[in-house]
Amino acid sequence: MHQLAENCCSIFNNSTPPPWDPANLDATRFTASDSPSSSKVDGPTPLDCQPLLRAHSSLLLYLPKSKAAKLKRLAHLFTRVNPFPPLSLSDWRPAAVCGADFGFARPCAYRHFFDAVTEGLALEYSPRVSSNYDDEGYGLVVTVENEIFEAVLGDSELKNISNSGATSGKMI
Repeated sequence: MHQLAENCCSIFNNSTPPPWDPANLDATRFTASDSPSSSKVDGPTPLDCQPLLRAHSSLLLYLPKSKAAKLKRLAHLFTRVNPFPPLSLSDWRPAAVCGADFGFARPCAYRHFFDAVTEGLALEYSPRVSSNYDDEGYGLVVTVENEIFEAVLGDSELKNISNSGATSGKMI
């Protein structure tokens, strides 16, 4: 993305574009060569959703910087994760999206572009760079079963750590 931003910036500013990084031109890590038909097999039928999973909704929480320290004091910082149930972790690397200069603008935020969050998955949104709000903090999207959704929204401890309580995006 930064390679694209640098080239857009050079076009916008009528300057010499930077050289392309050969690693960005190599698509082999995203593609696979086609196998001969004789070696192909039908894969298993995709599984349906776990029948014990209940209908859920996504919950978007905002954690202002001023309340992050309070939350850290309340948290028990474990050094081991194996005593806990498995979690889904897709990517933890910072993408530095807001640092990309396209010449005509810089991104001010990056958001998940799908319309739903899978059960048991959490998304973390970095603070918006262009925010005029001094206490801009992180956003967190978690899924909550519909049967307890309103109770979670009304939880006083949750309201104490999130900026304006919580907002919902009912997604099933």
